[in-house]
Amino acid sequence: MMDITEQEIEAHYTQIKTKWETEKDMYERFIERAEQTWYMSPFELAAAMYFSEAMSASEFALERLEDWHEEMKDKETTR
Repeated sequence: MMDITEQEIEAHYTQIKTKWETEKDMYERFIERAEQTWYMSPFELAAAMYFSEAMSASEFALERLEDWHEEMKDKETTR
């Protein structure tokens, strides 16, 4: 077991949340651009087809990150 400070938890939480939200925004912008074109490449088409599933997965991951953050506030050690 390792001791962990509240600052370390907050820093990790903020870093991961920011990274995931940035990636989610980049994906949304990519899809918006792809949908404005006359012809989508096979990659763009596949990305657009799975967009709603990817957004659901992203929201789920962010919710679990929030749960983790709440749980870690009470802990002083971690593995």
